Amino acid sequence: MRKAKRFPIVCRIADMAKNMGSSRFAHQILIMSLALLLSIGVGVSSVDAIQVTETFDDDPASRGWGGVDNRSYPQDYGFSTSDITGGTVNPPNGTATFGGEFGGTLTRQAATMYGGMDNFYGVDLGGEIDIITESFSVSGVIHLQWRDGGSGYYLGYSRGVSSYIDPPGEDGDASNFIGLQFDDGHNGIAILWGSGGGRDRDVGAGNLPVGTTVPFSMDYDPNGNDGRGELTTVVNTTSHVFQIPGSNKYDLDPLTHFGIFPVSASGAESTVWIDDLTYTTKVGGSGGPACDFTGDSACDVADIDDLFGQGNLVTGVSAAGSVYDLTGDDTLNGDDVAAWLSDAATENGQASAYMSSDIDLDRDVDLTDFNGLAVNFSPGSSAGLFSTGDSDGDGDVDLSDYNALAGSFDPTGYGGAVAVPEPVSLILLSVGGVLVLSRRRGAMTPSSR
Repeated sequence: MRKAKRFPIVCRIADMAKNMGSSRFAHQILIMSLALLLSIGVGVSSVDAIQVTETFDDDPASRGWGGVDNRSYPQDYGFSTSDITGGTVNPPNGTATFGGEFGGTLTRQAATMYGGMDNFYGVDLGGEIDIITESFSVSGVIHLQWRDGGSGYYLGYSRGVSSYIDPPGEDGDASNFIGLQFDDGHNGIAILWGSGGGRDRDVGAGNLPVGTTVPFSMDYDPNGNDGRGELTTVVNTTSHVFQIPGSNKYDLDPLTHFGIFPVSASGAESTVWIDDLTYTTKVGGSGGPACDFTGDSACDVADIDDLFGQGNLVTGVSAAGSVYDLTGDDTLNGDDVAAWLSDAATENGQASAYMSSDIDLDRDVDLTDFNGLAVNFSPGSSAGLFSTGDSDGDGDVDLSDYNALAGSFDPTGYGGAVAVPEPVSLILLSVGGVLVLSRRRGAMTPSSR
């Protein structure tokens, strides 16, 4: 389960007041609005960062978590229903929970080892954290179940699987990462990898005991160390401050993920588990609604088009750990379409699910929807999206989509009483159906030339 502890937002009121002019009335509006925000506990100082707590009591795939080749041999890590971390050791400033965690066995893997599969597991932030100006905070509990002297892994902020190795094919170098490295599976090292593979690191960040759950935290301040940035880590009872040298914080591209991955060089394995995690993310990322795939804090046509773009949802698409897998069955199919239509409607304050033929999601199925289908009518195509009339997600716009639209045609709006289409609309729809059929037959008739 994910819960937001606080929800700072971008304060646009100053711009609004500016647009209203320099009058005393505009300034009063600004002051009163700020006072109202403060009175209800809404932060106005940060940009769009929020703190989210993930307890992993169920699969967090619908909340932005997922992996790439994290279950491909020799890797075996990700979400688990296990409870190795237990429920007795509290995370910093939090309360321990039982059941569910992420982690597993991470194996140091060179570029040529077992096919050299880049791998990663973590959460898509739904936005970017730029450590030049932005801070972040992470805390939770960690349990080292097993380690080997030649193992190693990273836990922190990165650009997802693309941070695994840099340059491609070269062993040992990560990229665009800041956080903790656990050398030999247990020696904590505060580390920063730049976009080109250069690194800065500081040993002494604490050791993980084997077989014991301990708290940990990471707090980054871009203004610390005279503006060069510093990362404060706590592992078990050891606190450590990593002062980033020179201008090296400028070497990282903006970071898009938080998670874990092994060192990209030949070595051994460690088994480690993390739970009760509180971390900085972005509005519309894992802290946003599950139906928001585009990270704009809204559930709209762009999001369901994104889902439809993943492949043929009638035959099904394998998608273990995918954010699009809203039902958690490791497959993208019609159930996920139905779940999105229901979840998005709820998120947007509607009492019932959107209909699959309402291609503009305006709560009616009318001639606008029909015209969109007719213009894009293309049986056998694979480029169809929800917004082009593909109601079932099979990639084309064909007679099954037309029949679905005709069966749900409701130009006066749905969600309440059953509406009776106007006679003119019925006539136009019927004529349109004939035209669609004629177009289909024409497309199927061999050329006479």
